[in-house]
Amino acid sequence: MQQRSKKFLTGVFSAAMAGVLLLTGCTSEKPKEEAKATDQTMPEFKPMDTTGKKIVAEYKNGKVTEGELNTYINFYSFIDPQLAMAFSNPEMSEQLNQFKEQIAQDYAAQKYISIKQKVDDSIKKESDKMYNELEKQILTAPSEEEEEKPKTLEEAIKGKGFTKNDMQSYILRNIQVNQYLNSQIKGQTYDYIKTQHILVGIGDGEQGSPKRTDAEAKKRADEVKKKLDEGGDFKALAKEYSDDPGSKETGGYIEGDASMFVPEFSKAAQTQPLNKATAPVKTNYGYHVIKPLERKEESLDKADEQVKAKPIQEAYNEIITKELAFKSLLPKSEPADK
Repeated sequence: MQQRSKKFLTGVFSAAMAGVLLLTGCTSEKPKEEAKATDQTMPEFKPMDTTGKKIVAEYKNGKVTEGELNTYINFYSFIDPQLAMAFSNPEMSEQLNQFKEQIAQDYAAQKYISIKQKVDDSIKKESDKMYNELEKQILTAPSEEEEEKPKTLEEAIKGKGFTKNDMQSYILRNIQVNQYLNSQIKGQTYDYIKTQHILVGIGDGEQGSPKRTDAEAKKRADEVKKKLDEGGDFKALAKEYSDDPGSKETGGYIEGDASMFVPEFSKAAQTQPLNKATAPVKTNYGYHVIKPLERKEESLDKADEQVKAKPIQEAYNEIITKELAFKSLLPKSEPADK
């Protein structure tokens, strides 16, 4: 059986699915080597039956059948191996109904929200573009086995428990949902901050972390602060001292919504006088020396997707809790000892 490495198309599908994947990703505390060995022996995901007419969920002005839900799960399991693994892992059998319930809620919410958003030319055009991108990605994805790649999408998804029409519908609906949720945050603002920072990490030397105690990290961070106070170049010191791989080679610059950062970092970046480095600020990552460069209130309308993600998720959750009236009719999981 051909195993494909498929990457989820960012921005196409609803943020709620991330919650499901988070659940699946947080169920194991196994070391990397053991987890890898487990992955290699994991049973292949078998598409679920899509013919069931039984009602498995209800929501405001709508219902979800077993066949609908299973088709949706089959599609997501095809494009995201993490979800497929969750449904294939015998150790997670007790949790599958919990996953199904959350996925059913996501599916119901998408159907409910999509009714609020008219399909215009721009949505149709974006949908076609995303469909073509996903089709190309499926057909060109590298295989872990020496098998001939499928020549058509029909060949690639044959026997996977969903059709091209299903795929087109999911993409169109998710773009409708994204458009609607973006309209709900229109006009809102966020607290933009731009800083330079140097992170002196604490760790045991495993998985790329520095081998350094708390006391050693504090001493090193104090050394950084002293050199900055003496006129040291922030960019050069970031390259020499910082353990943040995302910024050390670019002068220690980071920017974005203040709420995206850990609370201690955010507070320091929002209160420290501009262009003046802080004393070392401790977070779960280690000790930061932070130099705020700019602070302002910015419109979400022009923000990137990373900044928009949190308010969009909040708008989505608002609909879930106050409008959707979701009710699962799926059977509850039995405790393992029964």
